[in-house]
Amino acid sequence: MALIDKASLLMVPSTYEDGTLYNVLPSGNKAPDETGNHNGYDQTRADFTFSRGSNLAATRVNSDGLIEKGRENLYTQSNNFSHSDWTPKAGTFAQGVADPDGGNNAWSWTATNTDPYLYQNKNLSGVHCLSIWVKGSGNTIGHNLEIRVGASINYVELTSEWQRAEAFAVLSGSVNIGFEFGNPAATAGDVIHIYQAQLERGTIATDYMDSGSTTAQAGILEDMPRINYDANGENGALLLEPSRTNAVSNSEHHSGTTYGNNNVTTTDNEATSPEGLQNAAKIVLDNGTNTSNGGHYLSFSSTAGTTYTISVFAKAGEYRYFTFTYGSSSAGGGHFDLQEGTLLGTITNSAYSNQAVSIEDYGNGWYRLIVTLTDANSVSARFLSMKPSPSASVPNNNNYSSTGDGTSGAYIYGFQVEPSASYPSSYVPTYGSAVTRSADS
Repeated sequence: MALIDKASLLMVPSTYEDGTLYNVLPSGNKAPDETGNHNGYDQTRADFTFSRGSNLAATRVNSDGLIEKGRENLYTQSNNFSHSDWTPKAGTFAQGVADPDGGNNAWSWTATNTDPYLYQNKNLSGVHCLSIWVKGSGNTIGHNLEIRVGASINYVELTSEWQRAEAFAVLSGSVNIGFEFGNPAATAGDVIHIYQAQLERGTIATDYMDSGSTTAQAGILEDMPRINYDANGENGALLLEPSRTNAVSNSEHHSGTTYGNNNVTTTDNEATSPEGLQNAAKIVLDNGTNTSNGGHYLSFSSTAGTTYTISVFAKAGEYRYFTFTYGSSSAGGGHFDLQEGTLLGTITNSAYSNQAVSIEDYGNGWYRLIVTLTDANSVSARFLSMKPSPSASVPNNNNYSSTGDGTSGAYIYGFQVEPSASYPSSYVPTYGSAVTRSADS
C-alpha cells in the first residue's frame, strides 16, 4: 500500500492562500482504519488557518530563492488622479492615455497655472519610498517633475518615453506627499502623463499594488502561511516561529543617522539585495591609511544577563574579508571570507558567555553572518569591519590598521538584533523603529 493511502493527514506546501494552508487529506473522503482498509468514517476537511496579529513584519524565502516581505501601497486611489483623495491638487486630469503596460489607463495632467501640484496628506514616520510612472508631452519633454517625500525634493527629467521615477526619505508627522511640475515653471496647457503612484515603506520601489478606497497590500501578510525555501528555491517547508523583535530601528537604511561610521562611508541602494531589489548598501573604506578602523556600527544599550543574536546579510565587493562582531572595546564575533562563504575564525572575550558564530548561504553571493552571546554590560555593537587579508592580525576590539582607496568595499543588507534570542529567526525588516513579529498561530 502506498504511503498516501495510509496517511490520515497530508499537507502539500504549494496548496495555500492568504489565511489558509490546505490539506489533501482528510478531504471528506473515507479515512483508512487501523487495518489499512478504507472502511473508516467520513471526515471533513482539516485545513489550517494562520494568524500573526496585525502587522506586516514577517518574511520568508520564496520559490525563487529571494526574501519576500509584506508590502503596502499607502496611497488610496493610486491610479485615479481625479479622485478627491488627491488633495490639494492643481490642474486638470483625464484618463485614457496609452500606458506602459499596453493599456489606456494612464492620465494626462494639464497645467492651468504655473505651479500644478498633486498630493495626498499622510501622517507617517520612518523611511518611505514614493514612485510614479511619468513621461513628458510636447514642450514638457526636457522639463523636470518634482518628487516630494516630506521635506525631501527630488527631480526627474521628463522624456518622450515612460520611466518609473522614485525617491525615498525619512518622514515624521503629517505632511503632503506627491508631485509638482518642476523647472522651468509651467504655462497653461502644458501636459505631463502619469500612471500608477505608489507610497511604501523602504528605500526602493517594489512592484505596483493598485489601491482604491483603501490601501493595497501584497506579499507575506498577517495571516499568510509561510512556505520557506532554500537559496535555490527548493525544499519548501512550513515555517513556524515564535514572536521575535528586531531592536534595530532601520535595518536597511544604512546611510541614515541610525548608524555610525569610523573611517568608512555607506551608500544605500547600491546593489541587488537578497530580495532581488536594488536596496543593498555599499560600505566603503575611506581613502588613506586608517590606524583604527572601527567600521560601520550601531550603538544600543544592552541588558545585563540577556542573550542577543545579531545578524546581517553581506556580500563581497572589492573586499572579501570581514569581521562581524558584537561589542566595541570588548568584542565577540567572527572573521569571514565572503567570497568562499566560510568562517575564518572567532573572536572570544570573557565579557560574554554562550557564544556561537555561524554563516548561512542565501544565494547570489549573499551570506547571513550570525553572532549569538550573553552580555553582562551595556555596549556598542560594531559590525562589518573590513579586514585587509585573511592572515592580518585583528585585535579583539576590532581596531586594526588598513588602507582604503575611497571606492573599494562590500555590500550589506538587513541588520538585525534579537534580544532574548539564542538563535536567529527569519528577517524582520524595520523602517524607523523596532518591530516585533508575532508568533505564527
